[in-house]
Amino acid sequence: MKLLVFTLLCLATVSLCLASDVSDKPENFDVNYHYSSSDRPDPFVPYQKKHINIPPGQIGVEDAVLVGITMTARDGYVAVLRGSDGRVHYLSAGSKLFDGEVLKVDPQRVVFKQILPSGERVHEREVTKELHPEQSSN
Repeated sequence: MKLLVFTLLCLATVSLCLASDVSDKPENFDVNYHYSSSDRPDPFVPYQKKHINIPPGQIGVEDAVLVGITMTARDGYVAVLRGSDGRVHYLSAGSKLFDGEVLKVDPQRVVFKQILPSGERVHEREVTKELHPEQSSN
């Protein structure tokens, strides 16, 4: 009995699909359709950096130049960074920047979390700055 009901339901479903007016033929598509991304970025265009004006006295992830790394008894490893304004900043893990924060400082590198606003969304990425980048490429 269950098999008979199941078979009848399958036949009814197939017949409804065959009788429907919707078709995948090209003449049924709107050829005048135009996609509008409105405030969404185009997924096929690489991320384009927008120049952000960093307030005086603050430092941004992209503009930071790793000058050195030192160690203190209280904070452990501390990164010595020079900002675009030429000022030197001493930052340890957890320190906030204008567009991110320091995730980790070790003897050879600093790892940042950069926050990139993109329309209504916020993207995060990790940025690593090496103390001696020419040595790490070998």
